Amino acid sequence: MSLKGTLQDMPLVDLLYVFRAEEKSGVLFLVDETQRGGLHVCRGRPIDARVIKRGEQCLLSAHDEAIIQMLLWNNATFVFRHEAGMEKRPVHVQRSVEQLIIESVRRHPHPCEALLNQTITPNTEVRIAQQPMSPTVLPGLETEHWDIIRRFSSAETRHTARTLSAMANCAELTTLRFVVELLALNILEVAPVRRMQRTTQARPVPPEYAAPTTDTLVHPTAGLDTSSSEARSLLNAILQRVKTL
Repeated sequence: MSLKGTLQDMPLVDLLYVFRAEEKSGVLFLVDETQRGGLHVCRGRPIDARVIKRGEQCLLSAHDEAIIQMLLWNNATFVFRHEAGMEKRPVHVQRSVEQLIIESVRRHPHPCEALLNQTITPNTEVRIAQQPMSPTVLPGLETEHWDIIRRFSSAETRHTARTLSAMANCAELTTLRFVVELLALNILEVAPVRRMQRTTQARPVPPEYAAPTTDTLVHPTAGLDTSSSEARSLLNAILQRVKTL
């Protein structure tokens, strides 16, 4: 059984995290308009990769560089096939998944547009998506990344790159770059928009027509953008599919 889709449905970043969480072994094939890529994974860890030109056997990049290039693709299709014997293949990928993702964001021609279907500005509100592990487990994160993460005291805390730069007395564009990198790593996420609820004052009702009063119940999700939860539901569905491979 294979897992198929497009990077519009499931970005390569998410695929890499799913493979690591499920300790999958196999080959991920990607095809875009002009190039083809292959990524070998052993127990969730990328061990080798290559990118070639479509219709030819011309090698364009390999190993770490190939993964960085594939992370910049937006419109490719993918197929993941489970394969045994990956433990016997030599390991040619030296950097961690986090280091590869960060490097791909830094190479993007427009880093603030590196996230699929999102443009991040200094006023974009973000919040913590998941508490990262210790620096020894995530060697790809720099001191500036951890300084930003510590500003989020709870899951409800929201900040913008503008407010974070003021707190750290750091250049706004520099802080924005680190925020985008943390978004790409799924450590931060764009906070849903708060919608203001209008309250209308009811006209007085004569006592003889008044109904018994009851407490007003408000649904806990009223006024919140559910796009983030829908995205998480999609990710969970794909995660279940990967478990069956």
